Amino acid sequence: MPNDIINDTSSSLFNFDEDVDLDGEDSDIHVDTSTDSSFDKNSIAHLVALYGSSSATAWLEFDRYRIWQAPKGLIPQSSFPPIQGYMQRKKYLFAWVSHPSALSPTAKAFIEWVQRQGLKLVWCCTDLAMEKILAKEHSWVGIQCIHEEILDPDHVLELTNARGMEGVGVVKDLKKNLRRAERAGVSVEEVTGKWNEMDRKEVDEGMMEWRENKRKKGLQLASTTGQPWVDEAHRRYWIARHEGHIVGLLILTPIQGPANSGHEVSMASSSSHHRSTSITSANSSTESHPPSPRFSPHHSPSSSTSSFSLAGCREEHPAPSYYLIKNAVSFPDAPRGTSEFLIHTCLLSLAKASTPSSPTPTVTFGITASDVLRPVDNLSGWKINSLSMIYGKVAKGAGLWKRGDFRAKFDTGREGMYYQSNTVTQASIAEKKTQLRVFYGGEMIPGVAFVPTGKHGGEFPLAVFDPAGDRVNEDLTTEIPRSLSTGQTIFCKSLPDLQAAAAHEERIDLTSLVIPERYRFIDCAQFIHNETLQIWETTELPHRYAAVSHVWRSLPPEDVPKLTARGVFLVECEDRNDGGPISIDVLRYTCLASLHAGITLLWLDRLCILQTSTVEGKKDKRWQIMHMYDIYKACSICLVLPAGLRRFPMKSEETEWIERAWTFQEVMVAPTVKVLYTEYSGSPPEIAVYNMHVEEYFKVQQQLYGDHRDGSQERRQQFVQALAKRHQYREPVSDHLERFRDVWEFVQWRISARPVDVVFSVMGLLGVTLDPGQFSKEDRLRATIAMAQAMLLKDDGQNTCIDIPMWSRLSRSYADTAREMGITTNEYISGIPTRVRLQDVEQELDPQPLGRRFAYIEKELHFGD
Repeated sequence: MPNDIINDTSSSLFNFDEDVDLDGEDSDIHVDTSTDSSFDKNSIAHLVALYGSSSATAWLEFDRYRIWQAPKGLIPQSSFPPIQGYMQRKKYLFAWVSHPSALSPTAKAFIEWVQRQGLKLVWCCTDLAMEKILAKEHSWVGIQCIHEEILDPDHVLELTNARGMEGVGVVKDLKKNLRRAERAGVSVEEVTGKWNEMDRKEVDEGMMEWRENKRKKGLQLASTTGQPWVDEAHRRYWIARHEGHIVGLLILTPIQGPANSGHEVSMASSSSHHRSTSITSANSSTESHPPSPRFSPHHSPSSSTSSFSLAGCREEHPAPSYYLIKNAVSFPDAPRGTSEFLIHTCLLSLAKASTPSSPTPTVTFGITASDVLRPVDNLSGWKINSLSMIYGKVAKGAGLWKRGDFRAKFDTGREGMYYQSNTVTQASIAEKKTQLRVFYGGEMIPGVAFVPTGKHGGEFPLAVFDPAGDRVNEDLTTEIPRSLSTGQTIFCKSLPDLQAAAAHEERIDLTSLVIPERYRFIDCAQFIHNETLQIWETTELPHRYAAVSHVWRSLPPEDVPKLTARGVFLVECEDRNDGGPISIDVLRYTCLASLHAGITLLWLDRLCILQTSTVEGKKDKRWQIMHMYDIYKACSICLVLPAGLRRFPMKSEETEWIERAWTFQEVMVAPTVKVLYTEYSGSPPEIAVYNMHVEEYFKVQQQLYGDHRDGSQERRQQFVQALAKRHQYREPVSDHLERFRDVWEFVQWRISARPVDVVFSVMGLLGVTLDPGQFSKEDRLRATIAMAQAMLLKDDGQNTCIDIPMWSRLSRSYADTAREMGITTNEYISGIPTRVRLQDVEQELDPQPLGRRFAYIEKELHFGD
């Protein structure tokens, strides 16, 4: 990955030019370097400063990078022959793209040159303009797995200087470290003149100690090695001193900045620690003729012969409006907070030098790994799922997300950047292994295994992943237990008939077939062996059955024939409860999982609760909600469908299941809980359905998404903690108020289409049964107060006070809006009042229960004596 911003994380530099033999292949590849003329290094540095991106600054390490230049006159759209830097490892060329003019013809010329060398090109760190050219004009695959971390100096200074902002998100940690550095006596200054030999020597020694210290602690991936004296003419330097010695160095270099055609810097993962900033390209048009570069007064070009000349330039380039923090390094003996103090002082200097006609320049930390990998162009299906898994494991194993933790302290914005390859096929998935081993110094990637070429010859050397869960086999070897014998069948229809009916928008309507306030179950044996949907009805819960936990609105289905071939069927619901079609394949694999557990009956709310708006429907639903705790507590196994009833998710895929209100109680009280998901495995890769214990599943997700800053990771961690206490929720409530506080801590941020359901979804856990018919769908606070009253009445400790969440203040819709606006978690919480006037809640109070409560208090505490 490109440029280093190093704080105190444990890592070491990895030099891509280490002599690592990868499988012994292509060890002697001749590259035509006829275009790599004896370049004027100063001229290249100047072009990078004027037209380069943050990643293009790496080219100036000429011992590691090569430079390609278009032949003179080949690209008339540019006033100078465009250049492109690249790194060659074996048969691969890794190109860190610059931002030249005439992007399209430059890309075309470079691609053709690489092909003539018989090499394979991987284009790293492209901006949106280049990504679209490669995707549309050359049909290249585009993947977004990296982003530029962008700083607004004025914004950072405002956050760190304003009173009352100490508790705002990670800025609190930033301000604490700034104070630490100041108290330690660290001073920071910009080196404006010529370096004296003593300071230069101290910097060299400090950098050497820093590299050695990092090398001892592990591997770090970087595109540059932290050479401080490359391109001194264009760079600006700040040094930190402590007790008379240099203890840190910051290097600032001018670049052009991202060229994303005027697109805004976006919140790539809805990150609550990242502010969204609008950055417009200064040179987004590929048709315009930019001014030829001209050297600054203190910099004269080298006299060496070059294949291009910068003589005769007539225009001065304007003052830089975009800078890259090339390095921000605190040496091993530096006081804590030195890196932050260096950066903050640099930003302050830039802001002070600004004028109305020359505003404060934008600053970037450079490019870092994104939280997730997502397809942009010309890629879908199993390919992106396979690459996503590889990416997650590599990013975590190499510690690529660690830089984001440090950079987030400055409330950075994110500008999407892209990785591009000319194709992604079954064979090229395995090729990514070789490319990643290049980046990994020849080592194997933790958690990712690959097989050599198999029976298909050289065309299909395929990736093999260990799914870790148990596969849901389609062949049943276990004996099928007998179906329910004490109930009666109320519905029976073949699956092909249901599929045909759905094609004509015909729905299953059980209104006239059910007796309200009874239990119902799907017969899994009939579903699998006879392709029939058969529903039983009974007055009592059977001895053994499985229950399904799912999200109501499913993720859209993917084009995977194996999991979509049987089609869907529809169920009659009131409009607001219509969860959409139910996939026959999803329900089939769910029944298979149940049968493999030796269980014939399956409870699924979409079919086992009458969901219509009729009188019978409302009566049945009210009764079912009051018995929901009993249904899940008495089941033999709970099967979780995180993506809903349209498809299964990949194990590495995030869903809303963990956010929904009802799912908490469902998994906490069931004796055994397994999650169903899909994964590709084998050679060639084949999709299959697996199941995994819920604790293991979410621990895996927690590891895959360890760097999420949008609040979802915090909730995921909290849920994993709750899962560790599952056995407690199956036991009778001993301390009602303690259980009340414990449960609300885990569920108050969960959401439901009916706000009042957040209360109903946990009332069984608290040993309370409220009548849903007494509350409207918006009565969440009134239902909470009623539950609190019931809990106080049950309390043996004679407590008269209990804390309840102020739902109108702790609104999830406000939280969603806050996240979109970039408001941090601590900012959101700080906006919730700690004191609320009685008038704010008195309209929510239920006079009758409240009167009963007062009577109880008077009786127990003898008021009035």
